Amino acid sequence: MKNKFLFIAFLTSFISFSQCPSGDLFFENQSELDQFIFNYPNCTKISGQLFIQSSSINNFSPLSNIEEIEGPLIIYNIENIDNLSGFENLNQVGGLDIASSSFKSLDGLNNLKIINGPLTIGYNFDLNDISSLNSLTTVLGIIGLRYLSIENLSAINNINYDTVTSVDLVALNKLQSISSESLCNYFKNGGYSNAIENNTPGFNSINEIIANCTIVIPSSSAELTGVWNDDNSVWKANICNTKIMTSVSGLQNGASVVFSQEFLGCNMVNTYSSNIVVNEPALGVYLDYNGTNGGVGVLTFTFSREVENPIIHIDKIGGYSGFASNSVLLRLIDSNLSLTKLSANDLHFEVTSNTITRTPGASSSTTECGLPSEGSAAGSVQINGVFKEVSFQFELNGEDGIGDLIEIIWELASCDFDQDGIIDKVDLDDDNDGILDTVELNGNPLLDTDSDGLIDSLDLDSDNDGCFDVTEAGFQDPDANGTLGDLPDIVDSDGLIINELDGYTAPLDVDANSVFDFQEDNRPLIITQPINSFTICEQDNLIISISVSNSSSLQWQVSIDLGLTWLDLDNDAIYSGVNTKNLELSNIPLSYNDYWFRARLDEFCDFSVLTDVVKLTVLKIPYTGIDGEKVFCQNDEPEDLLKFLGDDPDTNGIWNPSLNSGTGVFDPSIDAKGVYTYTIDNGYCFDESTVSVRFSSEATSVTIDVVDNSSNNSISIDATGIGNYEYSIDGINYQDSNLFERLYPGIYSIYVKDKNGCGIIELEEDVLGYPKFFTPNNDGFNDYWNIKGGENTVYIINIYDRYGKLLKSFDNSSFGWNGKFNNVDMPSSDYWFHFITSEGRKIKGNFALKR
Repeated sequence: MKNKFLFIAFLTSFISFSQCPSGDLFFENQSELDQFIFNYPNCTKISGQLFIQSSSINNFSPLSNIEEIEGPLIIYNIENIDNLSGFENLNQVGGLDIASSSFKSLDGLNNLKIINGPLTIGYNFDLNDISSLNSLTTVLGIIGLRYLSIENLSAINNINYDTVTSVDLVALNKLQSISSESLCNYFKNGGYSNAIENNTPGFNSINEIIANCTIVIPSSSAELTGVWNDDNSVWKANICNTKIMTSVSGLQNGASVVFSQEFLGCNMVNTYSSNIVVNEPALGVYLDYNGTNGGVGVLTFTFSREVENPIIHIDKIGGYSGFASNSVLLRLIDSNLSLTKLSANDLHFEVTSNTITRTPGASSSTTECGLPSEGSAAGSVQINGVFKEVSFQFELNGEDGIGDLIEIIWELASCDFDQDGIIDKVDLDDDNDGILDTVELNGNPLLDTDSDGLIDSLDLDSDNDGCFDVTEAGFQDPDANGTLGDLPDIVDSDGLIINELDGYTAPLDVDANSVFDFQEDNRPLIITQPINSFTICEQDNLIISISVSNSSSLQWQVSIDLGLTWLDLDNDAIYSGVNTKNLELSNIPLSYNDYWFRARLDEFCDFSVLTDVVKLTVLKIPYTGIDGEKVFCQNDEPEDLLKFLGDDPDTNGIWNPSLNSGTGVFDPSIDAKGVYTYTIDNGYCFDESTVSVRFSSEATSVTIDVVDNSSNNSISIDATGIGNYEYSIDGINYQDSNLFERLYPGIYSIYVKDKNGCGIIELEEDVLGYPKFFTPNNDGFNDYWNIKGGENTVYIINIYDRYGKLLKSFDNSSFGWNGKFNNVDMPSSDYWFHFITSEGRKIKGNFALKR
């Protein structure tokens, strides 16, 4: 059950005297922590986990009595506290997980000794000091350090790694050294890691960790700095194969520093070192602090690698050659370091935890450098801590001082870089790579080919090309650890390996340019990496290009499983140039989506040089169908124009010009006719099609012209409107022509139809004519004579004989003339008629009566 400390005041009296709560504890604000110490003032052991998570918590002191947590201690999202002050009595936890907080140090965990579970510290970007874990001896499981600003791992040196299952180091981008012999041994003895990545260069694999395990210098006396050299105003020396450089900054109020090469000449009778420092080369540092005007400055010494607890011998603080001054005050700037006076020539050489000075006015019982009165202060001081750089601020100590030319000698422990039992001063092969130090340094004791802070005699990869010097020199290294031959390395008294068959001959210079291969980066070089990703359309072409040098071969490769496996490419219908700097892909199929490509250069030092990976995204070409058209009739309903693009086009395109609907729906009542373009563009691939929209309707007017009573009766139709019309005189058979000829007399239904289905106009028209004879014999055929096609016409017809006698007069309501006059049959003969319509049309002609 989750215990949250949300208390109600009147319950407090019932629970305040419990020893400890049971189970897991969760704290999410400061008031809950404060209430805990009130309710459980005597609680020292928590039986479950302790989970603290809140940006509002600002004080851990309510937990100061806790000595043991059986479950893990989990601390997340603490923003207002710099350290873990309040946990000083904690010595054992079931696990430690600190994440996503703003701690700068782990002060407060100084007495933590046992973690019966994993140790994980991550996403504490400001955390640069975990030295408070120095008391830690036991971790059961994983040690994980991620996204921290620590510079070394000395804090986890005292752990027994027999119970550690993995050491994970991720995103430690300020890591400068390991500084942990036990961690180094863990990896050297086959220790496991889930992840070592994104750290400072040189610390991104187990092999790199092993190669960069710093040899921490013990605090016993051994080796002194030698001659100091002026290199463009930067004074340098070499001690224990470590370069030391000087610099000056922060000069104010006329202060200045001048360096020189000196020899320590005063009688440092009580100095700590077992070395004879008198008459040894020393760095002369003239510190001018401008009398009493407040001159100050900063003097800095930078080492090419970390040193631990070095000793500095200083002479002539307070005067020289008969001249006494009140002298300079040297103040140690780094608060993580401290000073310890090891010895001095008298009491007036004063050392505190962070200052070195000659005490103004103090008498001396000895005579130093010809100063019988007060003497020159001299002494040896140990700087406690591990560092690569140390700075002192100098300023006037007392009155009446002008300046001091002090003399400085640094002392480090004797170094045995390759740990073969022969110290480097004696060892002729300091790194056991089979190459003599004199060859590696070539007359320059500070030669550092790759400028990585290790001189070449201590650097297993002097040119930093990823290939050990022993291999590039042409010697054997079967176990690939950078030293000559296989382990163990058996050496003679000069530090030369004697249990291998080669080594200590002239190293290779394959290109004969007088530079040894191990000091010249000859690996295949990728000058220009390929663009790391391409997004293209299917059926596109592509060229992937690189620029390389020092490579005689090149092979492009492809991975179709996101980089798990790689296959060499062959030239084919799609690939060409598979062995050139330009890989060409033609008519790329959609199936090549998520293919990855890279180039492999020459094999170098048993590994391949590979370019960056190129990731290919292939997009389907959009399809907008086949161009179409649509004719809208008056009063048609709106329709989606997508229906009129053929062959099932893709959706989600854009219409141009845009429609009033805002979609693809065309409304004939408000949208204009024209050509509408449908486009799909995904930013890489493009397609478009069009729909031609026009309007149509039935004919708005129809004029009919009839030619009848002729040998070629005809009907001509003139239809006007916005439609496209066709014509018929039977409603079945339509024609594009508006002219109908050779028509028999009669009544015709005339049809004018819009071809787009927008309507039909139907009219009737008479085509007039008359028979040339008739036979009124009552047989039921041709018994009457009348005009043909005049059923819809109002007319009157008069029949005459050849003499002009009116025989019959009838109108359109009559069947016609039956061949009788006064009910008497007229003889066979020709007869004449006169036809008059109500509209005044007249037709005259003759016909025959046959009996």
